[in-house]
Amino acid sequence: MTFHTMTNVWLPNGRYRALYEYTPRHIDELQINAGDVLQVMEKCDDGWYVGTSERTGEFGTFPGNYVGPVTTQ
Repeated sequence: MTFHTMTNVWLPNGRYRALYEYTPRHIDELQINAGDVLQVMEKCDDGWYVGTSERTGEFGTFPGNYVGPVTTQ
């Protein structure tokens, strides 16, 4: 089992959009599909994010480099 180190990081906009599909490899990880919108609650020191999928309502960790901030225009 893998656990990710947490750190508290203030996020000006906690909404991120998945750029790529991610299939979980561990029980604490979140399945994401390209285009999913995620509410990011924390960033881990190792580059992983913790959040909830707006599509499924599921909570877990996922790679931060698979998502980008949702911008409003």
